[in-house]
Amino acid sequence: MALIAKLRLSGELILFEPTFDRVPDAVCQFADFHYIERANGDTQYVFFWWMADCAPEQFEEALRGDRTVTGFERIGTVADRTLYRIETKAFDATQPLVFPLFRENDITAIETRRDAEGLHLHARFPTRVALDAFIDATDEIARSTELRRLYTEKPQGPDGNHLTERQREAVSLAYERGYFDVPKQVTLSELAEELHITPQTLSRHIRISVQKIIETTAGSVTGEQPPFQTRSA
Repeated sequence: MALIAKLRLSGELILFEPTFDRVPDAVCQFADFHYIERANGDTQYVFFWWMADCAPEQFEEALRGDRTVTGFERIGTVADRTLYRIETKAFDATQPLVFPLFRENDITAIETRRDAEGLHLHARFPTRVALDAFIDATDEIARSTELRRLYTEKPQGPDGNHLTERQREAVSLAYERGYFDVPKQVTLSELAEELHITPQTLSRHIRISVQKIIETTAGSVTGEQPPFQTRSA
């Protein structure tokens, strides 16, 4: 039975600390992300963030002074939120990173937010072992990891119907690039090249994802468990 957890990583995070020190009112909701694994084993993030509660000019000035950011682009503004594409510095293969850890442990992100208090994660963990492994690895990502809420999820069928990280990444990118538009704005081959997988594999991910999304109804939850105490490195 899957576990749903809400965690907060805080204190000396490996990314964006200088930005949020300068603009503590800013709140960033993760819209999407990719990470690039280079030939030498280094990994670099590309984030798409909806930023609110801060003037874009102030936020951009903070990004320019952040040594963990290598580039950014303001994509657009809707109401009181501004969408950014942000590239981070590269990390070598020995450095644990949140979203590669999600993929390694088959963890599915439900909601992710970054603000001055830290990185807030709401995610689905397939087992307690996966949750424990993730929390252990965060010792090298932030000074403190707090498990704020933990509960079990009621099964939805013999195989479940939740997207894996690979499926979520595939269908999110397809939607963002206009694959579902009429006419299509991008081909399957172009998307597959961006994700470094074959068109056949991408087609399967998209087909299964769409089927799961259609079949999924509001999930029921049972058996809320007390959270761990704060874990500090």
